[in-house]
Amino acid sequence: MSTTDRNVKVSAVIVAGGRGTRFGEPKQFVDVFGHPLLEYTVNKFVVVDEVDEIIVVVPSDFVDAPQVNRISKIDGRIRIVSGGRERSDSVWNGITASNGEILAIHDGARPLVSPKTIIDCIRTIEDGHLAATVAIPVRDTLKRKTKEGAVEGLIDRRNALQIQTPQCFRRDIIERAYRIALERGFSATDDSTLVEVTLGIKSRLVDGDPSNFKITYREDIEMFKKLSLSALRVGHGYDLHRLVKGRPFILGGVMFEGVDFGPLGHSDGDALIHATIDSLLAPCGLGDIGKLFPDTDPEYRDISSLTLLERTGDLLRKSGCVILNIDATVLLQKPKIGPAVDAMRNKIAEALNISPELISIKGKTGEGIGPVGRSEAIEVHTVSLVGMLNT
Repeated sequence: MSTTDRNVKVSAVIVAGGRGTRFGEPKQFVDVFGHPLLEYTVNKFVVVDEVDEIIVVVPSDFVDAPQVNRISKIDGRIRIVSGGRERSDSVWNGITASNGEILAIHDGARPLVSPKTIIDCIRTIEDGHLAATVAIPVRDTLKRKTKEGAVEGLIDRRNALQIQTPQCFRRDIIERAYRIALERGFSATDDSTLVEVTLGIKSRLVDGDPSNFKITYREDIEMFKKLSLSALRVGHGYDLHRLVKGRPFILGGVMFEGVDFGPLGHSDGDALIHATIDSLLAPCGLGDIGKLFPDTDPEYRDISSLTLLERTGDLLRKSGCVILNIDATVLLQKPKIGPAVDAMRNKIAEALNISPELISIKGKTGEGIGPVGRSEAIEVHTVSLVGMLNT
């Protein structure tokens, strides 16, 4: 059901329309472990059930970019919106595209925000406050820099705060503040300041987290890498199917034409995808393909294994797992799979909503030995590397 067909209570507006002037390129699309940085931020909101829609604001020339297209497919609540020249323009575009009674506005370059922080901010508005902002106390000593490059004085930090996002608002408040700001030509580096200056409304404090920092410089990416993953886990998947006459030959989601035999199975018998599913479920502690999609269930009779793979990808995202690499070896006497490898990589990548560059598929024959060598069976071994995201 689309967001226009239901009552939307909470809208998240993720602002990622910047050009990355200080970074040197649009930082929201920098590759981190095979995924754009922005994807990590979006996923933090996807797992929050209190969020009814997610508006992702990106530069106008990135709206149709492949990495943005993949982000748009992560969850049905996501919509992509074109940004503006300044941050305030991008936020306004996101606000006007949203439908929620409560808006949670977040920087796309803060990928380590916790679901708890998001929920705490939303609930502050639900409790009756008009505006709320996530912030943390300033921990370091603060001084001033002189024109000559020296440091002087001492700034009292006892009541000083470092402002973060999300910042949450009742819809009528943030809309009214932006209309006034646009009329006056006023802009601010954060929305709580804009609301305070235009309407005189002070935001309620929501306790933040030091790890919810904004990525600004290239060295921040390395810090994000160190903080984002709690563990790396390897999963192994194996599958074997008997080859019989009269069955379609499907491998990696690709139908091989002109082949008069195929794998015998309850579903379509796609051994490559079955082994891949097991290699992904195991390191995430999600069981195996037989547990999730049992061959005793009529729902899965003749089902496309790509559908099962899509469901597996959804489970991984909800469990805080990120796919870093898939390496498969197919043991098959015939047909030759080399010409179809790229098509298979693309099919699997599309089902999992990842880049094909993260997938490797190799074919080996049985050298005429055993069931594989006699074209009686197909075997597949898959090894996957999965990162466990800090939540």
